[in-house]
Amino acid sequence: MHRLTIQYAEPVDPEAFDRHYFDRHVALCKPLPGLLRASFSKPRALGAGQAPYLVAELDFADAEALKAALR
Repeated sequence: MHRLTIQYAEPVDPEAFDRHYFDRHVALCKPLPGLLRASFSKPRALGAGQAPYLVAELDFADAEALKAALR
Protein backbone atom coordinates (compact mmCIF):
# COMPACT_ATOMS: atom_id res chain seq x y z
CA MET A 1 0.00 0.00 0.00
CA HIS A 2 1.11 3.57 -0.73
CA ARG A 3 -0.18 6.54 1.26
CA LEU A 4 -0.35 10.20 0.30
CA THR A 5 -0.45 12.39 3.43
CA ILE A 6 -1.45 16.05 3.24
CA GLN A 7 -1.20 18.39 6.22
CA TYR A 8 -3.05 21.69 6.42
CA ALA A 9 -2.08 24.58 8.67
CA GLU A 10 -4.61 26.40 10.85
CA PRO A 11 -6.91 28.33 8.49
CA VAL A 12 -7.93 31.93 9.09
CA ASP A 13 -11.59 30.85 9.25
CA PRO A 14 -11.75 27.21 10.41
CA GLU A 15 -15.52 26.97 10.03
CA ALA A 16 -15.46 28.17 6.41
CA PHE A 17 -12.46 25.93 5.66
CA ASP A 18 -14.24 22.85 7.04
CA ARG A 19 -17.43 23.62 5.17
CA HIS A 20 -15.62 24.02 1.84
CA TYR A 21 -13.19 21.15 2.39
CA PHE A 22 -15.71 18.53 3.50
CA ASP A 23 -18.61 19.65 1.29
CA ARG A 24 -16.66 20.15 -1.93
CA HIS A 25 -12.98 19.22 -1.81
CA VAL A 26 -13.37 15.71 -0.36
CA ALA A 27 -15.74 14.79 -3.20
CA LEU A 28 -12.82 15.31 -5.60
CA CYS A 29 -11.04 12.32 -4.03
CA LYS A 30 -13.77 9.80 -4.80
CA PRO A 31 -13.08 9.43 -8.54
CA LEU A 32 -9.28 9.11 -8.13
CA PRO A 33 -8.15 5.94 -9.87
CA GLY A 34 -6.92 3.28 -7.49
CA LEU A 35 -8.05 5.02 -4.29
CA LEU A 36 -8.65 2.39 -1.61
CA ARG A 37 -9.39 4.61 1.36
CA ALA A 38 -9.40 8.25 2.44
CA SER A 39 -9.28 9.37 6.05
CA PHE A 40 -9.26 12.79 7.66
CA SER A 41 -8.25 13.79 11.16
CA LYS A 42 -7.67 16.85 13.29
CA PRO A 43 -4.72 16.07 15.55
CA ARG A 44 -4.12 17.92 18.78
CA ALA A 45 -0.74 19.30 19.80
CA LEU A 46 0.77 17.63 22.83
CA GLY A 47 3.49 19.60 24.57
CA ALA A 48 5.29 22.51 22.94
CA GLY A 49 4.81 21.50 19.30
CA GLN A 50 2.00 22.69 17.07
CA ALA A 51 -0.09 20.06 15.30
CA PRO A 52 -1.50 20.59 11.82
CA TYR A 53 -5.13 21.68 11.67
CA LEU A 54 -6.15 18.82 9.38
CA VAL A 55 -4.43 15.70 8.06
CA ALA A 56 -5.74 13.88 5.00
CA GLU A 57 -4.48 10.37 4.20
CA LEU A 58 -5.21 8.79 0.84
CA ASP A 59 -4.34 5.11 0.47
CA PHE A 60 -3.58 3.45 -2.84
CA ALA A 61 -2.88 -0.20 -3.64
CA ASP A 62 0.57 0.45 -5.09
CA ALA A 63 2.94 3.05 -6.53
CA GLU A 64 1.37 2.91 -9.98
CA ALA A 65 -2.10 3.66 -8.59
CA LEU A 66 -0.72 6.62 -6.64
CA LYS A 67 1.10 7.93 -9.73
CA ALA A 68 -2.07 7.61 -11.81
CA ALA A 69 -4.06 9.57 -9.22
CA LEU A 70 -1.46 12.34 -9.09
CA ARG A 71 -1.70 12.81 -12.83
